[in-house]
Amino acid sequence: MMNTNRRQVLAMSLALAFMFMAISPLFVTAQDLGGNWKSGPYVNKIVYNVIEGDDQQVLALQNDEIDLIGDMVDPQFLGALTEAEDIDVANVLRNGYGYIVINNRDYPFNITAFRRALAFAVDKEAISDNVWDGLSVPQDSPVPQVNPFSIEGQLPYTYYEANVELGNQMLDDAGFEIDEDTGFRTAPNGEAFDVLVECAQSSSIAIEVGQIFAEALQALHIDARSIPTDFYEYLQRLYFHGDFDMVFLGSSFTTFDVDWLAYEYWSEYADEPYWNFPMFQNATYDSWREQLLTATEYEDVYEAAIEMQRIWVHACPNIIAYENTLLSAYRND
Repeated sequence: MMNTNRRQVLAMSLALAFMFMAISPLFVTAQDLGGNWKSGPYVNKIVYNVIEGDDQQVLALQNDEIDLIGDMVDPQFLGALTEAEDIDVANVLRNGYGYIVINNRDYPFNITAFRRALAFAVDKEAISDNVWDGLSVPQDSPVPQVNPFSIEGQLPYTYYEANVELGNQMLDDAGFEIDEDTGFRTAPNGEAFDVLVECAQSSSIAIEVGQIFAEALQALHIDARSIPTDFYEYLQRLYFHGDFDMVFLGSSFTTFDVDWLAYEYWSEYADEPYWNFPMFQNATYDSWREQLLTATEYEDVYEAAIEMQRIWVHACPNIIAYENTLLSAYRND
């Protein structure tokens, strides 16, 4: 089981590795293994040129100074790259997504009907079509759809298309009445409330997504606004379960393991620093945890993962906005 110390050690290790690789260029020379290993073609050396800035990387590729950009290529350069005859662009769905974290601890955000109403009101199709220019797909599950353990596409409903009418009906039924004087809904206890959606000021995608969520809340007659702010400032608040309403985040995974479902949203970690950002607590979700972690048969692990996702998607502790496409470019000459 991962703990806070392991996360901190991992972060320090990654930082050290990045500092080492920042030396430009970095040469990795092939070792002489002897025997028959050198009987066929082999690479004498690999040169890593660290080029800062997406525009400079694209320019270097166009000028035949480098052979490929293996990391994410900014979509704004897609047109120029696809028009080049000697450059090909490859794309794959990301093993990750962008999403909105909701504070499940504070009233009235801890009411499931409130979170589900927002999920139904958000137009995820518009996010993929307009914000990402078709380079993403809607996503509901916390497990990316590229993962064989994902429940995406198996549920009898989705939150893909905006259904503001249904969202408003859910809030009506849950007791969120509209104040005739303000035009905004009050909480079921009669108290006025508002919602602040925070998004990273350094990301145009985050800013646009945050605005779409704020507009969805407004369509539900909720006093809401979206404000771009410093990403690392609100990340610290998430780490230590500080004060927030909703914030934009992105997550990526390096494997198809799903054991993290047993930790990231475990009720006992609702107060644990660095874990369970939405502070989600659900006993039924927790009841599948042991099977997910201890089962030795694939079918049992799969069942637990699917059931935990089924509960999660219904409860909406977070709202996944999209699963985007990762672009890479390489020379074909």
